[in-house]
Amino acid sequence: MAEFEWKPLSPDSLDQVVDVSGIGATRKHPQPISQFDIELTLAKRRIPRMRGPETRNWRMNESLLTDDAFLPKTYTVRLEKGNFLSSHDAMLPKENQYTPRTRAEDQTQ
Repeated sequence: MAEFEWKPLSPDSLDQVVDVSGIGATRKHPQPISQFDIELTLAKRRIPRMRGPETRNWRMNESLLTDDAFLPKTYTVRLEKGNFLSSHDAMLPKENQYTPRTRAEDQTQ
């Protein structure tokens, strides 16, 4: 279990309002909506217990990782509108990625 601290490098990017209703996108041609950078830092503190197993006796991240793991890292977040395959669908052969639809009258014959 890990807890991360994050913050946008440009806080005004989170105030941006995007109207996606006018953006047409397909599987082959997704359309970019927004892009911004965030800083992500792995925290050393214990995650508060909510549901699930008791974690009090578990080894914490700092006992398993080097100090570099806890340094801030910058990532670029890119939002796109489109139709995307799930990770499961992407593993299927291309001819099986789409399930053909049949009409009810075709099934009665």
